[in-house]
Amino acid sequence: MNDFITFKATHIGRDHRRPFGVGSSNNQDGMALVSSDSIIVGVVCDGCGSGESSEVGAKLFAPIIANYLFECAKNGLITRKVLIDTEKLIVDKISYLSNNPQDVEKFFLFTIIAFIIREDISFIISYGDGMYLLNNIASQIDQNNTPKYIGYKALSDNDDHFIFETIVTTESIQTLAIATDGASEVDIAEMMNKCTNNSLSLQRQLNIIGRTSVEISDGQLIKSSGSIVDDTTIIGVKRCN
Repeated sequence: MNDFITFKATHIGRDHRRPFGVGSSNNQDGMALVSSDSIIVGVVCDGCGSGESSEVGAKLFAPIIANYLFECAKNGLITRKVLIDTEKLIVDKISYLSNNPQDVEKFFLFTIIAFIIREDISFIISYGDGMYLLNNIASQIDQNNTPKYIGYKALSDNDDHFIFETIVTTESIQTLAIATDGASEVDIAEMMNKCTNNSLSLQRQLNIIGRTSVEISDGQLIKSSGSIVDDTTIIGVKRCN
């Protein structure tokens, strides 16, 4: 969609860095961005912090969900039936991979935030906690640190479902972003406003906020940890000037 510039960024939170050096960091977020001349779909997934390898499900399913919603958006509006069908797709694939509760809890507990931008109407949907930004107004989806995970539906059916967070006309959008809940530690609106026409500008900002610095003071090395505690992933769009 030529009216918008897309941005994506991810950063490993300092609490998720494993203590054994290079190659041991573990970012439990997943993301996917799919676009054409008339549709943009973004998805961020946040793996459960207590899941030993929850990044497997988050990274595996983000592109699956994005591509499915993209195909649905090509064929019409995103309706409640589309969301129910999306849930079924995810649950069926998890069940195919494993219906062992230990495997589900280890690999397939993740939250989902997505946006679907069509030429006429745009949608933000969620399954679990996270954040989204619409025209410089940030909203947090807070579930009291007990987020809903769609993986539980693979073990037994429940009453949890995707939620429409907002539905707006696309012409009203200046900036829009979705993020995992780690982004509550940063100012998404300010970051999106600072984004240039370079699609990497969001990632550079997040790197600066989260980087660890080392200084020498009185002959001693002083290490200062970055300010991002939890894994943080953001996908955003900004209307071209």
